[in-house]
Amino acid sequence: MPTANSGTGPADGAGEGPGLPVPGRKSTVGEVLLAYLDEQSRELLADEAAVRRGDDDAVHSMRSTARRIRSALQAHHPVVRKAAARRLGEDLRWLGHFLGDPRDAEVLRERVLTELRALPRFHDAQAALLPVERELDAAWAAGRRRLLTALDSRTYRGMLEALADFRNDPPFIADAGRRAREAGAAVVDDAARRMERSRLRAKKRRGTPEYDDALHEVRKDAKRLRYSAESVAAAGARHTAALGRAGKRIQQALGEQHDAAGTRDFLIRLAAAPGLPEDLAEAYREAGEAQAKKARDAERQYRRVYRKARRKTHGFTLR
Repeated sequence: MPTANSGTGPADGAGEGPGLPVPGRKSTVGEVLLAYLDEQSRELLADEAAVRRGDDDAVHSMRSTARRIRSALQAHHPVVRKAAARRLGEDLRWLGHFLGDPRDAEVLRERVLTELRALPRFHDAQAALLPVERELDAAWAAGRRRLLTALDSRTYRGMLEALADFRNDPPFIADAGRRAREAGAAVVDDAARRMERSRLRAKKRRGTPEYDDALHEVRKDAKRLRYSAESVAAAGARHTAALGRAGKRIQQALGEQHDAAGTRDFLIRLAAAPGLPEDLAEAYREAGEAQAKKARDAERQYRRVYRKARRKTHGFTLR
C-alpha cells in the first residue's frame, strides 16, 4: 500500500506533561480510570504521528486506541458526568469513522489479492489483478486523504483538548471514590452480561440474512468486554482478567468471520459486473466461495471458543 506524509503534525493537548501515578489495589475506580485514559491518550498522540508518517499498521493501532478510550468511558458511565462522557464518546466515534475507511480498505485488499493469487489461473495472469488493485488502492487513498483532513480539523483538536480537560479536571461523580477492586468487577461483569445478550440475539438470527450483522454486534461487545477488563487491570479485581481474555478470543474469532464475509461479498459483486469476461467472473466466484468457507469455519470456531470461555469463566460471571 502506498504511503504519504501529510499534515501539520500531531496536535497538542491530551497526553502532555508527566504521567499520572500508577494505581494499585487500594486505588479508587476514578484513579484507575483516569490513569488508563491518560495512558491511552498518550498512545493516541503517538499513533497520530505514525499515521501522518504512513507507518505500517498505524491506522489500525490508532483505531484500536480510540476504541479503548471510548469503551472505557462507556463501561465506567456510572462514575462520569453524562455530558462529558457523551461529548467525548461522540467525538471518538466520529474519529473512528475516518480511521475505519482506510483500515477496511487495507484489510480487504490484502484478503482479496491473497485469495486471487492462490487460484492456479492467476499465477501467470497478474494483469487480471490490476482492476482489483486499482479499485482498492483508490479506496485506500481516498480514505487516507479524508483521515488526514480529519486530523487537521477543529473537531479533532477539540477532542484532544477535551481529553486533556478530563485529565486535569476529571468530571467524576461521587461513585468515583469507590474502591476499584469492587467497582471494577461490576464494570467488567456488566460488559460480560451485555455480550451474552448479544450472543443470544445473534443465535436467534442464525440462518437468516441478518446473522452476519448480529455476529458483528457480538464482536463489538466482546471487544468492549476486553477493553473494560484492561481499564481496571491495575486494581487486580478478581477474575476480571479471565473475562478480558475470553472477550479477546471471541473478538478474534468473530473478526476473522467478519473480514471473510466482507471479502466474500466484495468478490461476489466483482463477479456480477456487467461485461466481465466469463473466465474472470468464474475466478472471482471461486475466490468468493473460498472466503465464504472461511467465514463459515470462523463462525464455527467462534462457537467453540464461546463454549470454552463460558466454562472457564463460570458462565461469564464473577465469582
